[in-house]
Amino acid sequence: MAKGVASSGSRSRVSFLLDRLDLNGHFQVVVTGDEVKNGKPDPSIFLRAAQALGKDPGELLAFEDAVSGVQSAKAAGMKCVGIAQPDRASLLLDSGADRVVPDFRLLSYSKLQELFV
Repeated sequence: MAKGVASSGSRSRVSFLLDRLDLNGHFQVVVTGDEVKNGKPDPSIFLRAAQALGKDPGELLAFEDAVSGVQSAKAAGMKCVGIAQPDRASLLLDSGADRVVPDFRLLSYSKLQELFV
């Protein structure tokens, strides 16, 4: 399964966080805000990540916790799971998120299949 990061953060910040969380080896592609001209909600960052993964954006699923990120993923043609507590879920749904969950702990591959099949 191809996995990538498309973060508006700087390369140094994203690298620091991935290192601190011991996630560096888990992603084939990391695209940061330093690599695109326009930030989210422009879809450029997600399109660049999809291209680097060799995938059509429509084959990919984005996880986003911000309105501009959801808008960016949807503009790129991706499905999008919003990550937000119930009091903020409607903001992400109104922005185009296909589903919203409160955190990653509730997700598994089989659960994602249930959400999108």
